[in-house]
Amino acid sequence: MRIGIDARVMTLSASGIGRYSIEMIKAISKLNQTKNHQFILFSSRKSDKLNLPENWSYFEGLITDRALLRSLNYSNLTKKLNLDRFYTMDYIGPIISFDSNCKIITTIHDLIPIIYPNLTSFKHRLIGKYILPLSINNASTIISISHSTKNDIIKHLNVDPKKIKVIHSGVSDIFFENKLKASEEIINNFTLDSQYILFFGTLEPKKNIYYLIDAYSKISNSLKRKYKLVLCGKIDINNSKFTRFILKRNLKDRIIFTEFVSDEKLKFLIQNARVFCFPSLYEGFGLPIIESMACGCPVIASNVSSIPEITGDAAILVDPRNVEELVTALNKILTDDKLRKDLSKKSYLNSSKYRWQNSASKVFQTILS
Repeated sequence: MRIGIDARVMTLSASGIGRYSIEMIKAISKLNQTKNHQFILFSSRKSDKLNLPENWSYFEGLITDRALLRSLNYSNLTKKLNLDRFYTMDYIGPIISFDSNCKIITTIHDLIPIIYPNLTSFKHRLIGKYILPLSINNASTIISISHSTKNDIIKHLNVDPKKIKVIHSGVSDIFFENKLKASEEIINNFTLDSQYILFFGTLEPKKNIYYLIDAYSKISNSLKRKYKLVLCGKIDINNSKFTRFILKRNLKDRIIFTEFVSDEKLKFLIQNARVFCFPSLYEGFGLPIIESMACGCPVIASNVSSIPEITGDAAILVDPRNVEELVTALNKILTDDKLRKDLSKKSYLNSSKYRWQNSASKVFQTILS
């Protein structure tokens, strides 16, 4: 069988979907049952190159970033390359099927452009309104990364539930490994003079980082002196609005920024954090939560969308629009050692359910069916 895979966002710099693409492709390539099939990856200039088996290859042409042109081009490529299956992990698949023999499988991570249009860009709102529905309609099977996202797809796009298969995301093996012995480079880069609360993600509105900073400013002064707030990821510290928000709360010396870091460095930060805090307004899965749990780090997260489904009883959940709830949760986790230890154990046990090999096996069986 000839299987085409959209690998355009297969890069860690593309955040959650980029991580999903890399880990899913690596995990599928390791499955024994894939050896008798041919795989063709459609990449862009930004895509990371992976070391894959001989039956995997990259399409020689680069795929455009323009969603409409890409979705039309994919339709042509399915026929030109005589594909039996086409799998896309980035919402946008072929919107016109030129070859009815080629089945299209699409992973949907969330419906943010449709449910919360004010939290996304104009471009993504257009994609959500016009291209995504066509892409979903043209798919033979839709893979949803959570039951929450499946319910959103049914509600907002009127899709037959039988067409949707829920397959949770996984967690990279490095986060499950024993406690990391920090290299000299890591120690030099992350010399923290106090314990800390950790957040990693982006400045995009749905991550709700202003809410987190506001809550941190309201915990007791003694706790602020003891625990700094570490913000890790693609966060524009030169954003004037963001800077003013921090200065107004007198937190300039209490917040540490790190840039996007490697998995090794990220694991070091997670393992040494007092708590990981993730007050997102909406998540299709919430991969940073499970990565933190795999490291045994206690988690405070939002009580919305997929997060309660993914965390179970292994996290403290708060209303992401009620600052006082987060203040109370932070004060408690930072002072109650027994609670922290209990959550640490529960976190690790909960995360063990989410492994990429299990997810990849289910996804590949779905592609073949």
